[in-house]
Amino acid sequence: MDKGSEREGGAPPGAEGKASSAGIDRAFSTKKKKKKKKTTTKLDLHAILGQACPNLKISSSALKAMSTMATSVAGEVATNEAVQEEVLTRVVANSTHSLSWLTRPTNIDEGAVIGSFTRCAGKTEMADQDYKYWGGADLPWRNGVDDTPVLDQGVIASEEQHKLTAEASDQATSGTPAHADKLRRCGVRIDFLLALTFALDMWEWKTWEVVQYLVKPATENEGRCRFAELASMREYVGAATVFMSHCWGGRWGDLVVATCAGADKKRFVWIDVFAVRQWPGNGADLDFRGVLTGCTAAIVTCAPIEGTLLKDGEEGMSDFKSREAFLRSDEYAAAAKVLPFCRLWCVVEIAAVLTLEKPLMFACGKAGGVFKDRGETRLRVERGIEAVQMLTNCSLLVDVAAAQCAVPADKERELAAIGPANFARINRIVAAALQAGAIAVEANIFEVDSFNCGEASKLDFLPSSRVGKAFIVACSAGQLAVLVELRRARPKSVAAYLAGEEGDG
Repeated sequence: MDKGSEREGGAPPGAEGKASSAGIDRAFSTKKKKKKKKTTTKLDLHAILGQACPNLKISSSALKAMSTMATSVAGEVATNEAVQEEVLTRVVANSTHSLSWLTRPTNIDEGAVIGSFTRCAGKTEMADQDYKYWGGADLPWRNGVDDTPVLDQGVIASEEQHKLTAEASDQATSGTPAHADKLRRCGVRIDFLLALTFALDMWEWKTWEVVQYLVKPATENEGRCRFAELASMREYVGAATVFMSHCWGGRWGDLVVATCAGADKKRFVWIDVFAVRQWPGNGADLDFRGVLTGCTAAIVTCAPIEGTLLKDGEEGMSDFKSREAFLRSDEYAAAAKVLPFCRLWCVVEIAAVLTLEKPLMFACGKAGGVFKDRGETRLRVERGIEAVQMLTNCSLLVDVAAAQCAVPADKERELAAIGPANFARINRIVAAALQAGAIAVEANIFEVDSFNCGEASKLDFLPSSRVGKAFIVACSAGQLAVLVELRRARPKSVAAYLAGEEGDG
């Protein structure tokens, strides 16, 4: 543990739920034994957790377990202050997924909750009537597998009726804040997301395959509902606080890593494949801006792609000729299918987040291999500094007008909503966000991301040696709330960093 991680500052006298360092010190009493020269620490966890960490909800059983932890810690470190810091750090860690691996949840009865989905394992299950509707196309009805036109008039007539039924079910709320709120409440809890992905071994699936081989087969005979509306999902669905932006051509496992690594274990996230009706007649669900309005923050999934995008200097995108050659290459054509900055929906989502002045983060981890450790099943999370260079290179490639979209009518509608006069502005703000994202990824201060996602307690226990980097990350992205919180919780470290006295930022 970093010895510079002592908690600083505190609220003014009389403020409820906040504690000064002295307040935490008073939660401890120390009695020294002459013979063994050991320090015996009595811990009032209610005082520490209730005052220093007001955002955490701790049950009595958890408090008892942490009392045992405190006794253990007291034998490992030399001072009461160290005991305080270590216990609080471990409490936060216990409520948060690791950045290095993801563990298969044990609190979910997979047989009862996920059993009905096991038939979809191995990508062998498909909907009987798997069709899509491309509005605006000359031949709008398409086969779900290969997007070829549907010509059978009987099929078209049947699907038209299904489409009308879906539209009628949303007619009363379509285009209203009530519908946006309904969609936001289709967020999924991340422990379910992990359990599902482990149980069906979906780490290598493409996201579009999750729709094709899981969502549509599971919802076809349930009124073609949203996946989040399935009865088995009820306990694990709620109001999302974090909006996930991702490419359907990307790996599902990378999306799960972006969603869970470093996150509070009870976080609810909004993922379109679960929240949006994946059947024709879903027009009311496509207004994601209303969903974003209710969310606290957004995360963009952007796992590094091997090749030119990871190079710097003239080999990368900084050289105009190299950039133009790359844009004409087969390598770019392949990368554009999985890069969020080349997909229209992702670009307009990023622009909407920034317009709404919501925090925006870029998650660049990758799903590694599954392994066993101490009786637990885990997924290794792979990270690398090359993600910084990729974000920097991509900031030079943003072009909303050239962004790709599977359905031409969707692109025409979204570009019209933005307006040609605003294309240059959108390109600038998205490019600036990518550059700020590169700074954040290099700093790797997950506590800032947690704070932006509404999980405020983690920033309070940021080690002093990392406060400088957190300050830079917040400044680069214009995240005033983070700066205010750092100034409140860590005034000495912030002052020292600004004075050039401490910190490695």
